[in-house]
Amino acid sequence: MGEKDDYYKHVAFNHDSTRFVCACNDGVEVYDCDPLKLAFGRNPKLAKGLAIAEMEDNLRLFLLGGGKFPLDDNKRVVIWDEVQGRISSKSYNCASQVLAIKVSGDAVAIVMQNKVELHVYVKANETSRIYSSVTTCNLRGVCALSPGYVLAIPGLSEGEVRIHAAHRHPFSINAHANTLSCLALSQNGRFLATASVKGTVVKIYSISTGWGEKLQELRRGKDKAEIWSMAFSPDNHWLALTSDKCTIHVFKFQLKTKSHAVVTFSSKEPYTILVACRNSTFYKLKFDPAFGGTMKQEKYCIFPEV
Repeated sequence: MGEKDDYYKHVAFNHDSTRFVCACNDGVEVYDCDPLKLAFGRNPKLAKGLAIAEMEDNLRLFLLGGGKFPLDDNKRVVIWDEVQGRISSKSYNCASQVLAIKVSGDAVAIVMQNKVELHVYVKANETSRIYSSVTTCNLRGVCALSPGYVLAIPGLSEGEVRIHAAHRHPFSINAHANTLSCLALSQNGRFLATASVKGTVVKIYSISTGWGEKLQELRRGKDKAEIWSMAFSPDNHWLALTSDKCTIHVFKFQLKTKSHAVVTFSSKEPYTILVACRNSTFYKLKFDPAFGGTMKQEKYCIFPEV
């Protein structure tokens, strides 16, 4: 972990993996993935510390203040509109500290220690809270949100996942014996990946049935690991994950850094993985679906320098 990890507090891909956003000590940066270049950021109006930055589309950002000189307090989520070049009059004022924000289409999930709220845009700058759900203690801000308002969050007991979906009754899955560390939903909201703080096994569930059928268990390794990020491929045939073991698992690949990393699949090229790290490094990797083996590194760079 280096000094860049202290500068970049949070990194997240957008919904279609064409861009990623970085929450910084003195503002926000948004990068195009292919080719890698700075799209916008470092705006003087946003030149204050951020803890979280998430992207609804390519031009609207959900921001949470943080650091020594925060943009705002840690209970208020503000919206930056790049088209208007200003912070929107709409914001989300929460009862306790916000630990994570997840955005998909016109839905926004706001995660607190013991509660998750889901808000949906009804028209410009107006939202409606469609529900809130109490969770077990969730200091990691574990949550996943997919189009169609499918939401996966911790339940009321350790290792339990609660699924909320439009036009269906909520249901729970007893996924792990230990505390959840990471959740991921497929883009069509039909599949769920779960990992616990033990980090040795990832479980895949079908959730379109309304009760959560376990489809597969994927063994990451024998040693305990912190799973940082998981992502399904667009065709749902692959799952990629990053962990504190400096590896990406679709097939094993050794990163050059131990910095916190987030992973997604390229929207332009099949069998291609994109990884953005908090120490400002970016990787583009290709894997062989037929023969496996070590992934080929197609790109490695430091993104503030592109």
